[in-house]
Amino acid sequence: MGVAVISFLAFAASQVGTPGPANMALLATGARFGFRSALPFVAGVALGKQLIIWPVGFGLMELAAHAPWVFSTLKYASAAYIFWLAWKVANLRLDHGREVERVPGFVAGLIVHPLNPKAWAMIVAGFTNFVVPGTPALHATMVIAAGLGYAVPGGVIAVGLMVPMAALDNLIDDIMEAAFGIDTGLLITGSIWLMVVAYMARFMAAALNAYDSGMATVPAHYDAIGRSLGQPGPKLLWRVHLPVARTSVLTALLIVFVDVMKELPATLILHPFNFQTLAVQAHRLASDERLAQAAVPSLVLVGFGLVPVALLCRTLGRDNSTGRRSAKMGTAIHAG
Repeated sequence: MGVAVISFLAFAASQVGTPGPANMALLATGARFGFRSALPFVAGVALGKQLIIWPVGFGLMELAAHAPWVFSTLKYASAAYIFWLAWKVANLRLDHGREVERVPGFVAGLIVHPLNPKAWAMIVAGFTNFVVPGTPALHATMVIAAGLGYAVPGGVIAVGLMVPMAALDNLIDDIMEAAFGIDTGLLITGSIWLMVVAYMARFMAAALNAYDSGMATVPAHYDAIGRSLGQPGPKLLWRVHLPVARTSVLTALLIVFVDVMKELPATLILHPFNFQTLAVQAHRLASDERLAQAAVPSLVLVGFGLVPVALLCRTLGRDNSTGRRSAKMGTAIHAG
């Protein structure tokens, strides 16, 4: 049981980056009203997809458990619709329609994906083609939602978080100002925590793939054995799961570390004014054509990126040598 994360990420990237009703609406809004005016609409579109991922995910996994033939039928039906949509887009001819005078807002963007047949087909195809029947609904839905976040550019995720959180910041500030005369400022959008949330949404899929591959090596009866020996959940995780899946957990940690360190679009939008990462500093200096100064953070970024790669290669090599020694020992014992 599980989710084919790598295959799904390739599928999600092909769907998110190709023309469809949502992408065409975003393109038209940005071209007509400009980037800054289109930000609330972009945020609504980014968050609107979550409105259908979670109910569809739980519903499809229940369907796979009680009516497997319907689950299989939806697999081919969604794939056929995506191919038909690709053919229609390839033969699309644009004409002049009536111009929209008012820029669409956050609520208008929020309902784009629930009304978008391509989004429904993409999500149904993701669950029916890349999720093994019998996988827990919560686990499958979390992986699919995280995978779609990994396929979406970091700038879109940042905008999708910034617009509603900025509205919440202003609401909190107005309430505190009216009730207590306290100016709270930007509690959420002015801190580093919103950037951390964007990183979680952006890179969770990469970590889940490595984590799932490691936890799949832990036999199910290990849990029963540990509990029969009086080991509660936290001790079972620390003494059994982590030693067995140590390499995979370390791999997930290093992958996320490298991705977060070099992430630029989301960091540029969400970073506090008194906080800069190496990627932001290198971009700022290079934009000012101060290439000599930009070389320093760039080289430091490359150097720090090589350290976890070297550690990972060393860990994998040590585990492989241990596995070969165990295999030779087993062969010797069997021969004896």
